[in-house]
Amino acid sequence: MKLALKPRNQAVEEIRRIIEEMNKNVDVVIVEGVHDESVLRSLGYRGEILKFSSFRGVLSISDFLEREFSRKSVLILTDYDRRGEMINKRIKKALESSYVKIEERLRKELKILLLKYSMKTIEEAREFVNYSEFL
Repeated sequence: MKLALKPRNQAVEEIRRIIEEMNKNVDVVIVEGVHDESVLRSLGYRGEILKFSSFRGVLSISDFLEREFSRKSVLILTDYDRRGEMINKRIKKALESSYVKIEERLRKELKILLLKYSMKTIEEAREFVNYSEFL
């Protein structure tokens, strides 16, 4: 979906704000796959990214997070479709008794912004990258 011109400036600024907050406050972001990682990098995220597709499922990634990111902030940035929401819910459930801190506010803010433009996947946020190149 193409973004309308005037709201597009506001959306790009909001994306930049969210990404900058992620850079400051999040230790690792979990995405579904390599394309999602590419979009986050294009948007300016500089931190560590784990791809869910690189693990053998929820238990594998949650065990890794408990070992490597105990007492650290993790943002589960799976897509906002049925599959992505299910992965998010299952990872959160698996980590609920751990010391891993799940960052939920930024996920919700990004969801609201993307859904405003009928986007349900992280990969679709590439539209913001393409637009910001012309600003």
